[in-house]
Amino acid sequence: DIVEQRAAEIKPKVNHFRNLRGCVYFDDHSGQARILLRGNGLDVPHAGSSYRPDQLAVHLDDVHTRGCDFKLPLDALGVCTLGERMQKAKLMQAVMRLRDLDFSQSIVLIGRDSIKEDVQRANGIGRQQNPDMKHVLNWATYNTIRGIDDQLYSVAQKRAISCFQHVAVEASMALSRD
Repeated sequence: DIVEQRAAEIKPKVNHFRNLRGCVYFDDHSGQARILLRGNGLDVPHAGSSYRPDQLAVHLDDVHTRGCDFKLPLDALGVCTLGERMQKAKLMQAVMRLRDLDFSQSIVLIGRDSIKEDVQRANGIGRQQNPDMKHVLNWATYNTIRGIDDQLYSVAQKRAISCFQHVAVEASMALSRD
């Protein structure tokens, strides 16, 4: 079974989490990367720390993924949370923080049951089939198209109203001249 095979591949990496010394995150107040140390909860600056990349988890939320460049171990495991109506650009931005996915880095996608159902529905697959990365990418692309379609309708509607108003003003001015 593909799910069991994938779980067997990921298990050693998940077990590695138990050995991590802390987690790097961005502090919004200082604008700096910080490390939350495991065990004692101390918060120390990332810059100048003696921790190696393989000793730390890195937390990147949606706001902080753009422009960051952390050296990640070649065997890093990324966890990407899927949000409601997530669009392709956000998904790719999150996933591509792992620059060596074609080698030994891997990614786990997680989300609520409602998102799994949306992915299944968008791909026309049954509830018994677990979506894979291709299904998630199709779903995110569908969400992007749907988002653009919604925006275009609103813009087109406003533009049409503006055109009608302009034509009405022009017609009113022509009638008043006659």
